[in-house]
Amino acid sequence: CALPISTSFGKNDAMSKRPTWILLLCLGLLLWPTLAKAQLVIDVDPSKFRRLPLAVAPLKRFSEAVDIELKQSLRGQDLLMNDLQIAGVFEVLDPKSFLEDPKTSGITEATINFTQWLQVGAEGLVKVGYWVNGENVTLDARLFDVALAKELLKKTYTVPAPQFRRTLHAFADEIVKFYTKEEGIFST
Repeated sequence: CALPISTSFGKNDAMSKRPTWILLLCLGLLLWPTLAKAQLVIDVDPSKFRRLPLAVAPLKRFSEAVDIELKQSLRGQDLLMNDLQIAGVFEVLDPKSFLEDPKTSGITEATINFTQWLQVGAEGLVKVGYWVNGENVTLDARLFDVALAKELLKKTYTVPAPQFRRTLHAFADEIVKFYTKEEGIFST
């Protein structure tokens, strides 16, 4: 895109009649190969990666207690903690450090003492309540931002009782997807 160079500066000069946009077009054509190859590169420094401190509260049963439900509840907390630890993006907090009384706390924003969760270092909080209705189990699973005292994610599942564990794996996948935008691996 070479333009003739003129030393004459008169009004009838060919260069003065050419619009400026031709010069800009030529410049754009010269730079196009460089711009077309440009890529956004994000350098992730593993030494600066910090796992999100996440508390998984004991599962809360809302139906009459029977031995099998109590075992499900205890195993459910362990299952969620294990899944989320394996995900690699969470620092799952030790339940022995929890200050909240699981007997008096609930699973909604209004029934959670977020200050107690902040005191143990939690930034995220997982709460799951469940009911046994004959052959089915209904799970109300929630994820909270502790500092904001805000619900971030809520899923309700009604499944046959034998799918209780599978459903908890599915909720662990939802938590991973919420934070990473990537599909979880626990329901596979």
